Amino acid sequence: MEQIKLSSDQKDALMKIMCENLSVFRAKLNISQEEVACKIGVTRQTISAVERGQRKMTWSNFLALVLVFFRNQSTKRMLVALEIYTPELDAFLTIKTEG
Repeated sequence: MEQIKLSSDQKDALMKIMCENLSVFRAKLNISQEEVACKIGVTRQTISAVERGQRKMTWSNFLALVLVFFRNQSTKRMLVALEIYTPELDAFLTIKTEG
């Protein structure tokens, strides 16, 4: 069973797009920085710094945000349209079982 890997450059590109659009995603769901921070287990200050480009997003925070935004139809469509949720990311996140 082959494990799909994403390069550091691919991860950085996905996180960059998410950072640039995080406030738009929040606005689409009408949630505050505090609310999104609570959902992914970080502080409001972390979300604020990421949105302002003062802090680099971590891969684990990126994945948590994808999970949050993938659960809503309007933001799910945005993830796909902005090429954040790509076929490569989908393959990376898929756990293949034998049988």
